[in-house]
Amino acid sequence: MLAANRNNEIEGGGSLKLRLYVSAGLGTAGAQIISLICLPFLTRLYTPADFAPWALSLAFVIFLGAISTLRYDLAVVVERDSLDASALFWLTLFVSLTVFLCAAMGMFVAHHSGWLSQEGWVSGSAYLIGAWLLLFVLNQVWNSWHLRHGAFLIISAGQLSNAGVMNIIQFYGAMVEAGGSFWLLVGSVGGQFVALMVLMLSGLRGALRPAWLTECAHRIRIAAWRHRRFVQYSLPYTMFGAIRDRVPILLISPWVTGKELGLYSQAQRLAGAPAGLSGSAIRPVLFHAAAEHGLSSLEGPVRRIMTLLVLFGAPLLAFLSHRPEDFFGFLLGERWRAIGPLLAAMSYPALAFALSNWMDRLMDAAGRQHLNLWTEMLSGVTSTFALALVLISGAGLYWAVIAQSAILTLNYLFFVFLTYWVAGFDRTVLIRLLIIATGLFFGVSILLQSLWPSPGTVG
Repeated sequence: MLAANRNNEIEGGGSLKLRLYVSAGLGTAGAQIISLICLPFLTRLYTPADFAPWALSLAFVIFLGAISTLRYDLAVVVERDSLDASALFWLTLFVSLTVFLCAAMGMFVAHHSGWLSQEGWVSGSAYLIGAWLLLFVLNQVWNSWHLRHGAFLIISAGQLSNAGVMNIIQFYGAMVEAGGSFWLLVGSVGGQFVALMVLMLSGLRGALRPAWLTECAHRIRIAAWRHRRFVQYSLPYTMFGAIRDRVPILLISPWVTGKELGLYSQAQRLAGAPAGLSGSAIRPVLFHAAAEHGLSSLEGPVRRIMTLLVLFGAPLLAFLSHRPEDFFGFLLGERWRAIGPLLAAMSYPALAFALSNWMDRLMDAAGRQHLNLWTEMLSGVTSTFALALVLISGAGLYWAVIAQSAILTLNYLFFVFLTYWVAGFDRTVLIRLLIIATGLFFGVSILLQSLWPSPGTVG
């Protein structure tokens, strides 16, 4: 029923109704809003150095969690036969748990060898990180099952529960207990647990329940082979995306202080918020629409989405680039003032990523997953190499972020043009949008300079 209602939202000519995007992006948008509202208070309760172990743990969990399904979770979404989809659900669950058990054994060894007791890590971190990883992979499996049914509101409820519980625990830890990295980790684990309960309880009842393993076990091998392209193309694509997004945090840790690592991680988190919002609302909707109606029907909706993102993003980029130390020192507290230049540099690829991070689903629908793979590999390897090269040269974290951001921006814009070419969309639209974005950026920058001059320019 939910899937049928979702299909009815797609009108002739591929026009997608606004409320479908709203229900798809409600959870991430709400979770982002909760986190953004809470962050200025949390940054006054926790130091940048407190966020360093949390950032390293998050990078580890998301990197392993992202590849733990072998991307069979995408196959669950596109499989039309309900019994085969259930078979893929169980396959995804078993594969994810296998990856978790291997990682848990490694963490157990690392913990008892003393590696996780080094400076910057908290007591018992191995158990917390293990619990976080387990909950993360289970959430992914159930999320894919609900996405197959178009149950966007259930997914959103899980995301909102996650953000709410996480922040409540983190506030409690800072205000009532000793605070520090321990409670940041506990909050993340608690949020993931509540989100999983929402998804599981909703998925185990009524029409949403997957078939029992005994009913579909004989179909697992055939379904896995039929959808092997997700392992061949989507898995490496996800891996290189994780390298681009998560490995830098692991990479820079030997070269920077705990404070700088905490600043970098939160700058990356804030810069990624727009892309997270656009991707969560747009990716699942267009993925379904492209699979069922073809790419050609989506040129109009894609053009409108791109226009809205540019009209909103270019002025925001100009604002974040103007006196970022003063703004973020005021917003997050003086001890977070140094996050401003890092966040301003990251904002440029963040806007380009907001325009491109949902287009891989159009490539999937076109059967061009290999292009997704090669462009993601190029993006992940070149940006990480640039970051590492500048750090090794001794130029410092700020210039390393500048180099990383420049490479990422060029990669993301290239991917947008490539997707338009594959889909057969009019690429002159992109040229016009680029001109509009440039005009808006410089116009807003001039206005801000006149209203709030930079130091040294007055008089």
